[in-house]
Amino acid sequence: MAAAMERAKNVMAALLAEAEAGIKGLSQRFAFCAICAYIDGQLAKGRFMATSARAVKQEHQLTVSLDKVDQLRQWGFSNEEIHQIVGPRRSLDRRRAQGGVLSLIESDRVFRLEQIAEHADRVFGNHEKAQRWLRKPNRALDMVRPIDLLVSEAGAHQVHEILHRIDFGMFS
Repeated sequence: MAAAMERAKNVMAALLAEAEAGIKGLSQRFAFCAICAYIDGQLAKGRFMATSARAVKQEHQLTVSLDKVDQLRQWGFSNEEIHQIVGPRRSLDRRRAQGGVLSLIESDRVFRLEQIAEHADRVFGNHEKAQRWLRKPNRALDMVRPIDLLVSEAGAHQVHEILHRIDFGMFS
């Protein structure tokens, strides 16, 4: 267990150094999002994958079927948005052909999108208003659309914070 944790720390440190080298021109606010997106992308590519049987078993328990992606479409997310956030069209088509189960990272992205959409629905009390808010540039996010930040966990955290502010009547 300790060896696996040490290996994971080394992988993340290497990815962090690699990401920091590529973001020198970004503002500090978006540098963190860029680093998270880069690391997420590298992990999604399978560049650093766990090989132990325990990790594979645990990953299988946390994955979801492609039916969840279809539910996102029914919730009002376009194919373009789903492919931008969850995974490329080719990857999702390949998963559908291989049995319809998303990878751990893709499943995490589906859960992230679901969670933000449900939170927005609760805050605004109206599904259509929530969907409009996700697609409208937001001053609190430097005129970035909240849905565009959902590609990373850090971006989703920022969107959650803004939704909490709105819910409690603070300026956002």
